[in-house]
Amino acid sequence: MAPNLRTAFAKPARISVALIFFLCALSAPHSSASADSPSETSMTGRPSAVVDRRCAETQGVKICAINRLGRNIPQLEVTYSGYLTTPEYGGVVAWVSLNGMTGFFHMKPNEDKSSYQIWLGRPASETPCLIDDQTPSRDSLQTPSCPPDVPGRPGDLGWIVVGPPDQEAILFAALLDAEGLRQPWKIEAAFVSVDGRRWDSKYGVNYQFGFEIPTRNR
Repeated sequence: MAPNLRTAFAKPARISVALIFFLCALSAPHSSASADSPSETSMTGRPSAVVDRRCAETQGVKICAINRLGRNIPQLEVTYSGYLTTPEYGGVVAWVSLNGMTGFFHMKPNEDKSSYQIWLGRPASETPCLIDDQTPSRDSLQTPSCPPDVPGRPGDLGWIVVGPPDQEAILFAALLDAEGLRQPWKIEAAFVSVDGRRWDSKYGVNYQFGFEIPTRNR
């Protein structure tokens, strides 16, 4: 069963993340109570050149594992539409466990408060920058230079990333093993009213989901 509600939440931390040139893909998720939805992919000019989104749903709880294939920025989206969404409870906090790393996260309601959602691990911002080539150009006058830790050839486009709050970043710390290989996602979730008095933890066993990582992409 999920632990008692805590109220400590970390502030966002600004970090610079170097471009990582390898693929990281998720296979279809599985849930014992629901058929899997197809993955969704989209192309953007940001570090997340391809976004792979895999979702599973059971009993009013939907989990989406989001993988940024152009770089290592895993994310997790949690949606809850269970009985704690009724006005008498005043709001919902999610307890989430990802490969043993846990945290409490305040969820935000949709417009009619029929469901609550939290998106964990999303970068606060992604700003383009130019790797310094010592040659002034029109673009270099409009785009800031990259920090030294952003690799690439002179003149290439890089990115400065402002990461998520520390509490969210820690949640993803166990996705790699000691050898740096990607591990399957084992997710548990439970939900509690904002006053901490009423839980929805599927009668103590929590809502459980799993997402396998294809061996060829580890």
